[in-house]
Amino acid sequence: MSKEEHHKTSRKRILILFIVIFAVFLTLLFRLAYIQLFNSEVFAKIVVKKEVTVSGPSAPRGHILDRNHQTIIGNEPQDSLLYMKTPKTTIEERLMLAQNLAKLIDLDVPDPKPEQIKEYLVLEKPEQAMAKLNHEEVQAVKKGKLSEKDLLLLQMDKVTEAELNSITANEKEVIHIKGQLDSAPMLTPSFVIRGVTEEEFAKVGARLDKLPGIMLGADWDRIYPNDKIFRSALGRVSSADQGLPKEKKKHYLSRGYGLSDRVGLSQLELMYEEVLQGENPIFQYSLKDNGSIRNIVNTFDGKRGNDIVLSIDLELQKKVEQIIMDELKKTKKLPDTEFLDRAYVVMMDPNNGEILTMAGKKIVEKDGRQKFKDISLGTVTSAYVAGSVVKGATLLAGYEAGVVQPGDKLIDEPLFLKDTPVKKSYRDMGLVNDLEAIEMSSNVYMFKLALGMLGAEYEKDMSLPYKPEAFNEMRRLFEQFGLGQKTGIDLPNESDGYEGNKYNPGFLLDLAIGQYDTYTPMQLVQYVSSIANGGKRIEPQLLKEIRGLPTNQGVGPVLEVSQPKVLNTIDIEKDWLERVRRGFKRVMDSPNGTASENFRNKSYAPAGKTGTGESYYLEKETDTLHNTFNFSFIGFAPYDEPKVAFSVVVPWLSDNTHSINKRIAERIMDEFFKEQ
Repeated sequence: MSKEEHHKTSRKRILILFIVIFAVFLTLLFRLAYIQLFNSEVFAKIVVKKEVTVSGPSAPRGHILDRNHQTIIGNEPQDSLLYMKTPKTTIEERLMLAQNLAKLIDLDVPDPKPEQIKEYLVLEKPEQAMAKLNHEEVQAVKKGKLSEKDLLLLQMDKVTEAELNSITANEKEVIHIKGQLDSAPMLTPSFVIRGVTEEEFAKVGARLDKLPGIMLGADWDRIYPNDKIFRSALGRVSSADQGLPKEKKKHYLSRGYGLSDRVGLSQLELMYEEVLQGENPIFQYSLKDNGSIRNIVNTFDGKRGNDIVLSIDLELQKKVEQIIMDELKKTKKLPDTEFLDRAYVVMMDPNNGEILTMAGKKIVEKDGRQKFKDISLGTVTSAYVAGSVVKGATLLAGYEAGVVQPGDKLIDEPLFLKDTPVKKSYRDMGLVNDLEAIEMSSNVYMFKLALGMLGAEYEKDMSLPYKPEAFNEMRRLFEQFGLGQKTGIDLPNESDGYEGNKYNPGFLLDLAIGQYDTYTPMQLVQYVSSIANGGKRIEPQLLKEIRGLPTNQGVGPVLEVSQPKVLNTIDIEKDWLERVRRGFKRVMDSPNGTASENFRNKSYAPAGKTGTGESYYLEKETDTLHNTFNFSFIGFAPYDEPKVAFSVVVPWLSDNTHSINKRIAERIMDEFFKEQ
């Protein structure tokens, strides 16, 4: 075949293919036209008869229980009314529905907005509203120059002040109900009236055939049987009106949530949102030819969320909170307490990280009386200079750096350093070894240890050498215990404290006695737990287990159990750690121990460390900075087989002789072992 014949054949094939495609296209076009002209009504009916499935309002959330299955947060059901709005429902029809509902229920409603009243008066009295139009406006209506919306706005603008003030209490109720119906989402059953009485619920149920779009349902509210106990750590849940928070809307919608779903907004409610969230009820509906609802069926009643069981011991929590309040009240009556307003306690099982108590109370003045606010969340979000409680970690840093050895003795004496205020302990102790330095809380022993880490030995009027890496060396050991690190507790927005960012050598001496960086009460309990359990830094945890829906026998089946998580093992000699533990024991049971007066004769064999840190309080009213003291205490018991570790922090006292930290520690430990 010649080249020219080949081209002719190709063109012929392309032409045939084009004709075939065109014929198919024409066939489809004629078929579509036939359907549009002769069968459009049939297909439209098929479409509107198709059942549509929609999700209903938020199912009740799971409960939050304590370790003994006492309810911390539950749900209170409320008989309520749902409404499903359709595209064809007019505002006049919603007004009539609101009027019919107002005859069956009695609501305490807020005053309506002026625009709501105006709309109601126009819809309720259409003839009077039309009579207010002038000739030109009437002509515009007759000629169809005004849309229904424009006409309504025009008539609303003519409502007088006297008419606005003329509505009755019953009309206010009607206006409120109509507003709820108007704001309901399209083609989605949602609660419009919550908390009706049993009698009202029955009345509405008997007349549902005359109340188009209305359904019966049960809404819910979160309840707190123990009022303010542990409240700030529990968090909040959005209301049905709030629905999904704007900043997380995309996140939740991508996971199948509805716009009006109620979700956890903060703390534990947020942390365990996916566990606590229930499965919403499911409805199926179809529409009539005119767009109204043909029928609606509840195909799935919904299912409340799973329960979470916390490690918190609610009864112990109550007692600890009461102890804090008692001691704050008692101490506030003493001098030098003008800035004292809060205290914190954390108690944890040092073997598995379970938080037994997480308490914080703040004094607030209201109407001339002292009241208390729960600030338990402050145990993870607020950090303070903790003072001498860190000396166990400091001593271990000295061992690791090789600047002191177990048993080494140093002279506790005032230190005179160039261009530096005198540095000393609360009393001159003379020659002390490492255990005695912990027992009696020697600042000077730790100062001289820090000097060694700077590569120096004390001489009177000496200048301190500049060695920034010494800060990293000391902090590296501190961080192994969790000091200056987030503990990993299952709560959002945990603080890791403040790390001083200046490397003047004098600040290393301050760091060594807990006077530079700041730590949270939760970090302190993780630190002392690591000492108690032999060197394992364990992640604190509030979640003990997840359980399914309750059975006839009580709580639901276990779905998941939290496991202890060891974040790291302290990289030091075991003998060194045991030496620090012995020093902590001497704090409690030796005659010179700083806490022996409170703990020396306790049967549960405690060990611990007291602390007093110099701090500042900013008085906001006068913008004045005041010198204050923070009092702290960490410990564990029993010494040989620890069951509990604790931290106590009481900030902002104006005198360093108070003992509120010791009294709180003694009382909470006595309370714990009373039940053992």
